Amino acid sequence: MENNLNDRETLGQFVDALLAQKYPGQPAETYKEERETAIKELDDEIGVAIFGDFTPEQLNEAGRLMTNPQTSEAELKNFFVNAGVNLEQRTAEAMRKFAQRLIGGNNA
Repeated sequence: MENNLNDRETLGQFVDALLAQKYPGQPAETYKEERETAIKELDDEIGVAIFGDFTPEQLNEAGRLMTNPQTSEAELKNFFVNAGVNLEQRTAEAMRKFAQRLIGGNNA
């Protein structure tokens, strides 16, 4: 799953953009610690949005599929579709809520 949105670099870029809005004109060093915390929180929130309603059996199966190098992207997508999870929608909603909370108001 090389194109996975939960990739730390992608989350970091998203958080960087939000923090630049929150602290306009400030150098990134001023919010370096907040950045690391925010990336972890966002990653956790996306995980809850995706896996939060899974049964223990579904969690086990998801873990097995995600850690097996033989699992194809299609197999993984099919698993989530069968579980009733729209990955893009849940991820986008978690990111939207996170952005609103981080920078506040209607800026997100």
